[in-house]
Amino acid sequence: METLQLIKIFRDLDLDLSLLTPAHLALDGQAKVVAFKQYQQVIRDRIRHLEAIDQLLATKIDYFEHQSIDT
Repeated sequence: METLQLIKIFRDLDLDLSLLTPAHLALDGQAKVVAFKQYQQVIRDRIRHLEAIDQLLATKIDYFEHQSIDT
């Protein structure tokens, strides 16, 4: 069940599904910790990128809202 959950998460996030091969999943506990920390970093990087996009859009929305009020 855990593997299916991971597959869904990886698909949702466009992560490399080859990381979920039986050989990769058979890694010892410490190797899995390292791998999952890498996945977590990828997600955190994406979150920062999406937050920057969100801020840019908020700035543009604010600009255009005030522009239409001023005209």
